Amino acid sequence: MLSTPSLPLEPFDQAKKRTKEASIAAYVSASLTAVVSIASVVSQRRPEPLVLLIDAVLIAGLGYGTQKQSRVCAATLVIYWIISKWFLWQDSALGLVGILVAFGFGLIFIGGMVGAINFHRHKGKPNQSLQRTPGSESFPSAESAPRRL
Repeated sequence: MLSTPSLPLEPFDQAKKRTKEASIAAYVSASLTAVVSIASVVSQRRPEPLVLLIDAVLIAGLGYGTQKQSRVCAATLVIYWIISKWFLWQDSALGLVGILVAFGFGLIFIGGMVGAINFHRHKGKPNQSLQRTPGSESFPSAESAPRRL
């Protein structure tokens, strides 16, 4: 019996696009985390929120790995995002908007992970949409070819 892939196959360009979108979302998330960290240090005049800068650097690094189509970085980004949001929700009560934004980022990160996996599935294969096959309009069939005597 033939086994089917567990993730849907997508074109090579679509896989690259998904990893790029996930890396951009990671950079945005890291930037927002860094700004919130620095703003809370300035407003509270205590250095404890600077620990969030480690979070920002980690997210940015995983985003860079996802941009380079690393499956490990993309999967780690998704797992880290889930764990960090779980701890954040345990410590503070987020509103509906915060939950929706976090859910949106999570979906983009999952799409980046799927894109990185599909990128490596297609990496060594030639682009099948560019190949000419017998019977296609760009490849003349034997019946339509002129005969030479």
